[in-house]
Amino acid sequence: MPNNYGSLLQSIATQHIIETLGHQCEIINYVRKDERGLQGILSSMVSKKEWNENSLKKFAYIILRYPGEWMAQRAFDRMRKLHLKLTPACYTQKELKLLKADVFMTGSDQVWGPLFKVKYDPTYFLDFTDSTSKKISY
Repeated sequence: MPNNYGSLLQSIATQHIIETLGHQCEIINYVRKDERGLQGILSSMVSKKEWNENSLKKFAYIILRYPGEWMAQRAFDRMRKLHLKLTPACYTQKELKLLKADVFMTGSDQVWGPLFKVKYDPTYFLDFTDSTSKKISY
């Protein structure tokens, strides 16, 4: 899951509403390649202007930003653990296809926005589900 305050709060709120309505809810813990470990932290910096400057600036930027990014990652992980019912981490389409649910739901502005302004991730459009699966989007 991305470290995005809006996405995290919306996930918590959506889970709460679904459970309040009397249903079970589990958030799919989908981890894109660009979000894994140090790669994820660095990829969040790549799109920043400072990344495209000279090599010395790149190095300094990473060294100065990494501790803050690492601390933010830990804080997000704690919030997820405390407030969300997550599936085990899913890294591949094969793992996602093993998930079972009565209904799959997708939504938020993060779903409908392209990654790095280039392309959409079809996983957010529930492409791993079969044609008989019930799907909801918002």
